[in-house]
Amino acid sequence: MTILASTLSALAIPLLGLGVCALALGTLGHDPDPLHFGHGCLAVSLTAGAASSAVAGDLRWAVLLTPSAAWYAWLWWRNRRRRDRAPRSYGQKSRDRLAALIARYRKAARPRPLLRPVPGRA
Repeated sequence: MTILASTLSALAIPLLGLGVCALALGTLGHDPDPLHFGHGCLAVSLTAGAASSAVAGDLRWAVLLTPSAAWYAWLWWRNRRRRDRAPRSYGQKSRDRLAALIARYRKAARPRPLLRPVPGRA
């Protein structure tokens, strides 16, 4: 086994355990964040495992692990968070209200002049 194959294998094993634990935690807790993290860990782990197997010359494992890595990478990609997803679903009236709200908060956030004595009065 080459140094590259052993390094990839050493990367794949802890990530596989971490990904499986995150998937179990997300499934039991019904929380999407650990599921997303677990899909990412498994995608990287299975990719490293497939590369390690290919470098070591065991093509059977490389062929088996590559579709699994692609599957988990797709799951990770599909469930990523998009910042602009919610505003696109708003209607024009909601966008106008949101623009007015932002303008009001920006106006309120402007620095005000310090308290100074009024010229002419003392």
